[in-house]
Amino acid sequence: MHPESASYPDKARHFLDNQSGLDYLFRPGEFSRYTEMQRPHVILLDLRLAGVEGIDVLPVGFDNFKKLLDDLGFYWLVWNVNPNTRK
Repeated sequence: MHPESASYPDKARHFLDNQSGLDYLFRPGEFSRYTEMQRPHVILLDLRLAGVEGIDVLPVGFDNFKKLLDDLGFYWLVWNVNPNTRK
């Protein structure tokens, strides 16, 4: 695919520290008015960005992590369909 024909999102958000990014995702304080706005599809995280340590943004509890993996496995094994085999 050539870049000219690719479809790119019309908006990207950039934050100078991890705390601002977290605030944007969870909508407290200054971002509380954006409740109707769609959440991002992709997040690029700089682990060494100022503020909250990037690595501290990633950890989840074991039970939540296990559920995530179970859900992901269910999706890939049950719901996911190869577009070439669709009728």
